[in-house]
Amino acid sequence: MPVLFSSSPRLDATPHPTPHLKTGNLLRGSVQAWFVVLMVAQLCFVLYLLLGYGHATLSADLARWNQFNSGAFEPSNPAGNLAYGLHVLLAVIMIAGGPLQLIPALRARYWRLHKINGYTFVTLAVCISMASQYLLWTRGTVGSLSMHLMTSFSGIVVVVSAIMAVKAARNKRIAIHQVWAVRLFLAANSVLFFRILLFGWLMIFGQAGIDFSTFSGPAVVAISIGSYLLPLLMFEWYRYGLTAQSGFATVTITMAMGLAVICFSIGTFGVVVGNWYPALFPG
Repeated sequence: MPVLFSSSPRLDATPHPTPHLKTGNLLRGSVQAWFVVLMVAQLCFVLYLLLGYGHATLSADLARWNQFNSGAFEPSNPAGNLAYGLHVLLAVIMIAGGPLQLIPALRARYWRLHKINGYTFVTLAVCISMASQYLLWTRGTVGSLSMHLMTSFSGIVVVVSAIMAVKAARNKRIAIHQVWAVRLFLAANSVLFFRILLFGWLMIFGQAGIDFSTFSGPAVVAISIGSYLLPLLMFEWYRYGLTAQSGFATVTITMAMGLAVICFSIGTFGVVVGNWYPALFPG
């Protein structure tokens, strides 16, 4: 899939060499640093889901799902409970396998595994997205309408990106396939991005801009945009920065990626210490 972390800057069919090699290397380095932070966050998230939902399910104590997400289990709604359970299970598999698609050495050496894992990721991402839309609009959840619409937008990006990535791969248009695959990866991880950025905001600004009684407010809107839309825009900016004839463009996206590394690091620490660990080990 994507070549975000290879030594080659090729992310489109007709790239132009970056005139500022040093800044180009800094840009790639900043993206690699962000990827490492994201992998740590994903590992913690997978452990949280396995230890939380997995243990509750194996113990036949499904009501304990609500300890991790209020309203996750409804005794009178078996279809909804099944959809939610599948949603969590598939999310674990998808999150665990997704980052492997972004590592060039694994793609080159284990291309068959890359292909199988890629199709698995695409299938799970679409299934999870459809299940999320069902849960969102039939069972409801916290947050404002704008937040729900942003979530639906991310779901649309997942489906469209999945279709385009598979189509390009089958037509041997690898460069186009890589671009759509990165868009799919970013959109599929937007819910995790939201958790990370939310707790990053809480650690830096406290509850400013957030009404927790309705889970709305300007901060929630900003975090939604930063989770569902901004990563896609930054990817397009990154692609431009790799091929731009302007060193200024490369430097600005490098600085933005550096800021993303800091925000994700703070947010990951915050969500682990402030939410995931206390939920698993209360008291």
